[in-house]
Amino acid sequence: VCTASRCVAAACPDGVVNMVTRKPDAETRGKFLIEADEFSGYKGQASFSGALSDTLFGGLTVQGVTSDGFLKNTVTGDDANNYDKLTGRVALRFVPSDNLEINFAADGSRFDGLWGIPGVRRGCECYDIGNEFQTDAKDTNKGASLTVDWHAPWFDITSLTGYRNLSTRLPFDFDGGTDRSPNSHDFRTSQKFFSEELRLTSNEKDSRLNWIAGAYYFGEKLDSLRRYNLLDVDLFPSGLRIDAQDTFLDRTGYALFGQAGYRLTDRLELTGGIRYSDESADGDLDLDFTLFSFFDQSIPPDGIPDDFHFVDQDRRKKYFDGTTWLASLSYALTPEVQTYATIST
Repeated sequence: VCTASRCVAAACPDGVVNMVTRKPDAETRGKFLIEADEFSGYKGQASFSGALSDTLFGGLTVQGVTSDGFLKNTVTGDDANNYDKLTGRVALRFVPSDNLEINFAADGSRFDGLWGIPGVRRGCECYDIGNEFQTDAKDTNKGASLTVDWHAPWFDITSLTGYRNLSTRLPFDFDGGTDRSPNSHDFRTSQKFFSEELRLTSNEKDSRLNWIAGAYYFGEKLDSLRRYNLLDVDLFPSGLRIDAQDTFLDRTGYALFGQAGYRLTDRLELTGGIRYSDESADGDLDLDFTLFSFFDQSIPPDGIPDDFHFVDQDRRKKYFDGTTWLASLSYALTPEVQTYATIST
């Protein structure tokens, strides 16, 4: 939890990594990279950045990767993990005055290829897999962000807008055996996420009081679709087919927050903060499966009867809200040593 002058020890999750990309500026930079490996793999990367005008700066990065892979499918005779991947990112920085800065960034990636799922047999010590069909996976990931910083006379205003759209398709051989069985699994997801944060921060450096206040909103839509054909497994001798194991989740939420710190003396500072959060989650579950020949465990020659067919739909919506707060008292023993006590919910 940060104030304008410093950060107060608070609830930062373990293992958080914050990656900040370099903003384009007036310096012209360029980089080109090409690689090759023994599996007919090639990677090319190029990036450029610099000034487009006195107030506008831009950057562009593109990377392409292709590989024949190192796994071999002994059933189909094909390479088992060859793929192509293309990624790109563009950044624009607009600084019309000393008090205003606007940063826009957009990125995207696309993956098309084969995965060696479920992998090499245990104890094989080889690069061979035995899937009866190849896993043709497709992944896309694209998004954009917009940051606006405006320095007003007594405070700073920051707007953070983000959008992300991801989709994936991953069918694969469920049992991984070398025999051509009808067992398969198909998994597809689609996720869209939008967020907006607006915050005000004090910027008077010589003031004993520093504060931050703001609001946050997000919306997320996640669809997950699964299909199974398990027609030759020991657990279900006559076969199991799952035509739907689908989940659909819509989440929206907002938060209002504020925090202030006051220097009682040059060494002693008191900080307090409060946050209110409200969120709703709307979830749907669709389930449709057939357990063939459930009673006699036999399949008649003229077809497979639906001996046990189960269909279910579940619709649920939940609401969550809550208020959290913190208070902290810090004392600087020396310019290099600071002690503090914090209580929070």
